[in-house]
Amino acid sequence: MNHRHAGSREWLQWVVQPLSVLTKKYKGLVFGPLDDLTDEVFRDLAPEMVKAIGEQEIDEDVGEFIDGAREGRFEALDGLYRDPEPNQSEDYYSGYGWGFDHAREWGGKNLPAQVKREVVKNQIKEFREEVTEQVAIAAMESTWSAINPREIFQTVMRAVKQHGWKIGVLYAVGELIENIVLPAALSKITGVPVPPGSLAWLPLNDVVFAAVVKRLGRAGEVEFDPKGHLDWYEDTYGPVRLASVSVPRVARRYAFVSNPVVHLRDYLNIDDHGKGIDLVESYPHEFIEWLQANGYDDLADPEIRHTIEDGYADDPASLPKELVIEFFEHMEPSFMDHDADSPSWVFMDYVEVMKNQWMIHFTNDADAIACQGFKYGMDDYTRLGLTTHIRNTQKPGGYNFAYDVDEWERYAHGRHGFKYGKEAVLFRASGIKVWHHGDGEYQIVFVGNTAKDIVPLSEGGYDGGWWANGIGKGGREEGEAGSDQSDGSFESLSEAVDWVVANYNQYKSLLTC
Repeated sequence: MNHRHAGSREWLQWVVQPLSVLTKKYKGLVFGPLDDLTDEVFRDLAPEMVKAIGEQEIDEDVGEFIDGAREGRFEALDGLYRDPEPNQSEDYYSGYGWGFDHAREWGGKNLPAQVKREVVKNQIKEFREEVTEQVAIAAMESTWSAINPREIFQTVMRAVKQHGWKIGVLYAVGELIENIVLPAALSKITGVPVPPGSLAWLPLNDVVFAAVVKRLGRAGEVEFDPKGHLDWYEDTYGPVRLASVSVPRVARRYAFVSNPVVHLRDYLNIDDHGKGIDLVESYPHEFIEWLQANGYDDLADPEIRHTIEDGYADDPASLPKELVIEFFEHMEPSFMDHDADSPSWVFMDYVEVMKNQWMIHFTNDADAIACQGFKYGMDDYTRLGLTTHIRNTQKPGGYNFAYDVDEWERYAHGRHGFKYGKEAVLFRASGIKVWHHGDGEYQIVFVGNTAKDIVPLSEGGYDGGWWANGIGKGGREEGEAGSDQSDGSFESLSEAVDWVVANYNQYKSLLTC
C-alpha cells in the first residue's frame, strides 16, 4: 500500500463519521489528515513561493536601477554635476551612475539588452544567497500551526456541507492558505506587513489550489505566472533556480499583481467553451429560444430538458460541451454591433501583465484623482468593452484604463486634442495590457485603488506649457524663472512625462498631492 493510498484510507475513516462525532473529535481531524495534507501542500508550494518573492524582489531592484539611470541621464544632459538623491538604494545609485555616463547614447526608455542582462544577473546572484525553500516551508508551517484548530474545522465543515467532502476540503484548505497562511508567511519572510485576507500581493492563489487539488487526486495545472524582468532573463538566457540554503533578508517592498487583475487575465483567456458558458449565463432568454428553434427541446438530455422547463441554465458547465460551443458560434456574429453589455473578450485581447509600471490616464480633473485617488471604475470585469458609455456614478467598482508610459503618444491624440480628457495623471500600478479592437489601441486595465505615486499633469500658464503638480523644468515651482519657457513650464506633455519618470524620487514630495 503506497503513501497516497494510505492517506486516502485515513481520510475515509473520518468522512464516514456523523457530524456529531466529528465535532467532538475535531482536533484529531485537524492534527491528523489535515496537517498531513497541508505539510505536503507547503512542500509543493515552497519553490513557487520563493520564485514569486524573487520575481517581485528582482523586478523592484531593476526598477530602482532604471529610476536612477533616468535621473542620472537627465542631470547629465542638463549639464549638472553628479548629485544623486540621498538615502536611496544601492541599485538606484548604480543606475544613476550608469545613466549619467551613458546619457548621450541611451534614450531613457528600455535598458539595452546586455545591460539589463547584467543587472538581472546580479540580482539573481544576490537573491539566491538569501531566500530559501526551507525558510518558506517553516514560515507556512508556523503560521498554520498558529491558527485555532476549531476555526480550521469550522471552515472545512462549512465547505463540506455545501460541496461534499472532496471539493469542500479543496475549497476550505485553499481558502485558509490563500487568505491567512500565505500573507502571514510572506510577512515573516520579508518583514512587510500583509494583513490576513489581503489579496493585493497574490500571483500565488492559483498555485495553492493546484497543489491542494493534486493532493486530493484531482491533478491539474494552472498557469499564473506573469512576465517580469526575471521572466525576460529566463526566456532569453535559460531557466534560473532561486532557492538556496542561506537565511532570508528583509525585503523593502513588493508590487504584487492584485487578484482582480488575475481574474481579468483568466477571463480574457477563456476558450470557446468557456465563452459559451459565459453567454448561456448572460443571455438565458436567447439560449432558450435558440434551443427551441433548433429542435433541442425534443432531446432526452435531462440538463437540456430542465433548462428549458426552468427558463435558464442552473449549471451551464454541465450542459453538453458541443452544444455550448455551438451556441457561442451562433451568438458571436451578433456581437459585431458592440454594445456595452457585450462581454469584455469581444472587445479586447490579452497581451501581458504589467508589473509596477508607470502609466498615464487622461481626465478632465487631474487634481481630484491625484488627491482622492481613482474614485470611479467598473466593478464587472466581464463588461469592460465600452465603459465610456456609462456614467461615472454608475461605475462603483475598481477597473480603470491607462496607457503604457512608453506608448501613449501613439494612441492618445484625437481629432481635437487628447481623446479622453484635457489633463492627465501619471502613476505606478500593475495591470493587464490588452489590445482593444474597438478603439484600435493598446491599453492597460488596472484596479484604481492600487495606483500609487499619482502625479497630476495640467496645461496652463502664460505660454500654455505643462505643469506636474505646479512643478516645471528643473524642479522649479510655478512662477520661478530660469526655464526656456518664460513661465518655467514644460513645453509639451511628453517633456513633462519624461521628466517626472526620471526625477520622481528626488521631487516626490512636490509632485504628489
